[in-house]
Amino acid sequence: MKKISILINKEAKNLGLYYGYWNWFIYFKEELNDLGFRVEFHSKISQKYLEADYLFLNSRSFPKSGDYVNLTELEKINNNNNNIYWFDMRDSAGTTQFEVLPFVK
Repeated sequence: MKKISILINKEAKNLGLYYGYWNWFIYFKEELNDLGFRVEFHSKISQKYLEADYLFLNSRSFPKSGDYVNLTELEKINNNNNNIYWFDMRDSAGTTQFEVLPFVK
């Protein structure tokens, strides 16, 4: 069984503000299991989070360095597990996060 870890910060218990994005993983839990996937939500980056086959990162939950993504932290995660999928949860009306591209799929 393949494991998907989803980082959604302190909202992990009830999926919080972005419930609509992550609800599908709960709604289709049985179908995902049938396809060989298990989904876990995490409130912080931990060893348990990193041990998944696929890491989903919520941009709003990821550590920042000023106004920018903390690339040092992202690089550490990438060195541990390079199956990182970045979910840009901002409105993206005027800024980009292209700096994450070397580290994510």
